[in-house]
Amino acid sequence: MAQYQWTAQQQAIGSDGVPFGIQSSPAVVATGNQVFMFWNGGGGDGIYYSIFDLSQLKWTPQQQAGTSGSPFSAGVPALAVSNNTLAIAWNNSGAILYSFYDLVTQEWADPKVAGGTDGITFGIMGSPAIGFADNQLFMTWLGSGNDGIYYSAFYNERAQWLPQQQAEGIDGVIFGSLSSPAIAVSGSQIMMTWSGTGNDGTWFSIYQSFSLVNTWAAQQPAQRGVQFGANGTSTVTCQNNTIFMAWNGVGGEGVWTSQYDMNGGEWTGQQIAFDSNGKPFFIENSPGVTTCGNGFFMAWNKAGTDAIYYSSTNGLAIPASE
Repeated sequence: MAQYQWTAQQQAIGSDGVPFGIQSSPAVVATGNQVFMFWNGGGGDGIYYSIFDLSQLKWTPQQQAGTSGSPFSAGVPALAVSNNTLAIAWNNSGAILYSFYDLVTQEWADPKVAGGTDGITFGIMGSPAIGFADNQLFMTWLGSGNDGIYYSAFYNERAQWLPQQQAEGIDGVIFGSLSSPAIAVSGSQIMMTWSGTGNDGTWFSIYQSFSLVNTWAAQQPAQRGVQFGANGTSTVTCQNNTIFMAWNGVGGEGVWTSQYDMNGGEWTGQQIAFDSNGKPFFIENSPGVTTCGNGFFMAWNKAGTDAIYYSSTNGLAIPASE
């Protein structure tokens, strides 16, 4: 698989000269020639976002996400994009709120509480993960009772969530997790990763189809020689049937990465990400990563600060920081 060279890391600052302040982890998603980044504001006063233009190589000034006169409540956001729709979901005091942003009209839909057609509201710990698969929004999260991972799908034509289900492998083993799960979509398959309950590293499973009853493959350790250990949630994205995973190393040495071949079924050996200046990415919490062009774009909360930093791999042109 391809090896990637990361550009020199630099701080995310709006074109108005104002740097972005953050609590927790940013989320990023690419569409067209833009990267959308959302984060929980440094003052805990709501969700903010900015757009990185890949042609001009500039961030727009930060804005609060929300409808007119009603900003979204604070929370760590999850993002997904399909066609002209950007979806966002976040934990709001133990319930999941979600909204949609029209990329053409640049308007937000009023946020709603996620709950199934059976009338049960989805309770959550941590942050949700979302992705579009077969034109439907798929969501996973850690249950509010810390009793494992749950999932549901939002059907656009009915504008409704299916009743939540507990994620378990085809072998009947429930997926227990110490952290919020992460998902990436590859065609009609969904890769999910999470931290095992026994502090035993990162695990994964693949959701095969929307048409079967037991659709999750049996959980497996994410490993190549040794199992990958993550401090918090790993982050995954997909490019050409290859899953790219990034995570905060347990030893505080920076961001680690690996790739998984959805056809061959193997992880590459883990390695620390270094930028073109030979510097690792020291990080608080977990990174946000997205597929973009022929490479990847990553953003993170720099360790010991409330600042957001970012970098990209070969295939994207971001100038070196001064």
